[in-house]
Amino acid sequence: MAAGGRLGQTLCYREAVSRAAFHRSVEREVGLLLLALVAVLILAYHGSPHLFPFYADDRGGAMREFWRATHALVTHSSRDAYVHSSGQPLFYPAPYVVLFTPLGLLPFPVSATVVRVGCLGLSVLLIYGWGHNGRRLPVNAGVLVLSLPVVVLVYLGQLPTALGVVAFSGAIWAQRRGDWWLAGMCVALGSIRLANAGPIIVMLVVSGWGQWRALLKAGLGAALMLAPLTLGAFAWNPHWLAEYAQALSAYPETGLSRVLYAVFAGAATPLLEVAGCGLAWWLMRERRGQPVELDRAAAILALTMLVAPVPLAYSALFAIPFALRLARRRGTAWFPYAMALMPWLGFEAGRLFAHADVSPVLIQLMVLAGMPRLLTRPRPSSP
Repeated sequence: MAAGGRLGQTLCYREAVSRAAFHRSVEREVGLLLLALVAVLILAYHGSPHLFPFYADDRGGAMREFWRATHALVTHSSRDAYVHSSGQPLFYPAPYVVLFTPLGLLPFPVSATVVRVGCLGLSVLLIYGWGHNGRRLPVNAGVLVLSLPVVVLVYLGQLPTALGVVAFSGAIWAQRRGDWWLAGMCVALGSIRLANAGPIIVMLVVSGWGQWRALLKAGLGAALMLAPLTLGAFAWNPHWLAEYAQALSAYPETGLSRVLYAVFAGAATPLLEVAGCGLAWWLMRERRGQPVELDRAAAILALTMLVAPVPLAYSALFAIPFALRLARRRGTAWFPYAMALMPWLGFEAGRLFAHADVSPVLIQLMVLAGMPRLLTRPRPSSP
């Protein structure tokens, strides 16, 4: 009886020690994450422009044209507001301008601040959602808050990119839960990044292959999300589709798209999209009608960055889930640290020697190098 009592006391003591150690670990990780958030905000608001591939005047500037369009909407102005509000085309469909109508009610400096804080919040949500292992957020995941894609995203206020990757991640989560209505709504929301949407849609269609009722629910969910926004867009500007096509014709050709443009001219971007959709199908072909594997989903998210026509530093946010999933494989826990550090070094080296930002190309090469390892089935653990 006394031995049983001592055993119970020992177990209780060990449980208490384990719980205390867990709480200390959580407190340490939360503290480090908060310090990283403060560092990002300081860099984004007060950092030297020489640290970034942009000028100081570009702080919050990625939303300037978007804000002008929403401001034109709320002030009932349609003259050149959607496509050429200041001589610069707006490369987002008008329904998403309607979605962000409240931004037009604010002065631009206030709106830019709201957007940049929102970008930071969505980035942290993305890292937490993909990096949390069920008990804690590993340090190699939290360090990505300080990566170049996140800092530049907040620096510019690139809300569409942050919203796109988080919404597509939500669609993957919803599909794995069997909530196809929500998956469709998330895809519709994430399609604000239209160049990244094709492979994600193919992935979800293949995962629901044979489950026609589920796919119908996803389609109806997307329609429920987009229908009121589209009606609002036509009420504001009946000609927005033609103007949007005109804006896309002025879309800059860079990266791989620019190489293809020399051969295929205007067909370069559509060819990239078709190639991305074909690769997504190929990666999912063995998983038809099954829940999406997170490793393959992260690979396809990163793939959309590779086929996007304009590779920029903030677009590498789509590669962060890839880095976090690869870090779970044996021997690759270092990959998020490399993803956080190497783009900064690549940008500085490119600025000094090539007078260009080479960080997006560096991230693409890192993704291509790690893709075979992520897509290889992990060996079963020994008993």
